[in-house]
Amino acid sequence: MPAGARRLVAERWSASFVVHWRSRATRGEGQTLLVGDVVGVLVLGSSGVDAVDIARGRPDDSSVARVAYSRTIAFFETSLGLSSAVVHPFACLPHTADVSVDRSRFLFLALDSSVGRALVLHSCRCSCSFRKAGAVHTDANRWRMFGWPDGYPSRSG
Repeated sequence: MPAGARRLVAERWSASFVVHWRSRATRGEGQTLLVGDVVGVLVLGSSGVDAVDIARGRPDDSSVARVAYSRTIAFFETSLGLSSAVVHPFACLPHTADVSVDRSRFLFLALDSSVGRALVLHSCRCSCSFRKAGAVHTDANRWRMFGWPDGYPSRSG
């Protein structure tokens, strides 16, 4: 468990809260999320200091709402029994549609019905190292995100 994840939970909840870390979480209609999965959620503005600012309900001004993507680091249940995650947000890279993982930030994310799985594709532009076992991809690499605005996941049955 990354120290940043432990520190975030310790700062958000009282010392008497005993956290039970999980490697997976189920939300909604049985959708299982694993550590390392990428999720997208509609947010208002930028994320807060220690939490993803989820846009709940219908935003008054839809021009400020956007989809934010994060990579899951850990899962746990809050003191109220709600499934939650610690995530690293993705940061936009200048002058491109690519993003990179911001490993310096640890954010709390409530796993409510607005959180959905997203698709992340590597966008290395031939800058990765290749070995006999295959390409070496790390969080420091460039990524391209696909979520609800792009039709992922499919809504058809």
